[in-house]
Amino acid sequence: MTFDAYWHFGPFAAAAKAARETKRQSLVELQTELFMAARASHHVGGLDYVGRYKVLLPLFHRFRSSHKGGGE
Repeated sequence: MTFDAYWHFGPFAAAAKAARETKRQSLVELQTELFMAARASHHVGGLDYVGRYKVLLPLFHRFRSSHKGGGE
């Protein structure tokens, strides 16, 4: 994973708050939600983030299609 929500938002509490808000209006919001789900899965030794990824994947595709060349 190349996105680091801690780098973007700062401490854990700020990144976790951004992920819980699940606005899903920007690439950063999608990445943050997935990042925090992956971190939580890593800490409990599970694969719960895969389910979140399946939910977010169409949104990533939609975002990519609607923002080609626009950057984020």
